Amino acid sequence: MHDEPGLRFVPDLERADVSEAARRAGAPSYVLPRGVVDRASFFEAVRATLPLDPPLQGSASWDALADSLWEGLHQAGARRVWISWPGAHAMAQVASDDFALAIRVMASVIEQLGDATATNGRPTAVTFIVEAPPIERA
Repeated sequence: MHDEPGLRFVPDLERADVSEAARRAGAPSYVLPRGVVDRASFFEAVRATLPLDPPLQGSASWDALADSLWEGLHQAGARRVWISWPGAHAMAQVASDDFALAIRVMASVIEQLGDATATNGRPTAVTFIVEAPPIERA
């Protein structure tokens, strides 16, 4: 398991491996639930699993999701965070456009949280492990 922050696609996600890597790094670990197959279920999974600020209502705005997730993770105060998404291939197959948007939003949040300037000198290194084939990002 790679310990570096950033977005990682893996063919088979072993939850124990992610938990162990997070434990070694002294970082909180969040696991999105299986069964995410579309935009609405992705938003619901994020609401149920990740720290958000302000709380996120509905699933209409990817920008609102990004803002809420960025602030929630930043305010949580951890310098290192692990997020894993087992079974992400289901959304990639059923709703590929929404899957691509979810990945772009998460990648943007990860990049911004890692920026010392954007975080006023309090960056958060996020590793996001996705159980799905890689997608091409434009």
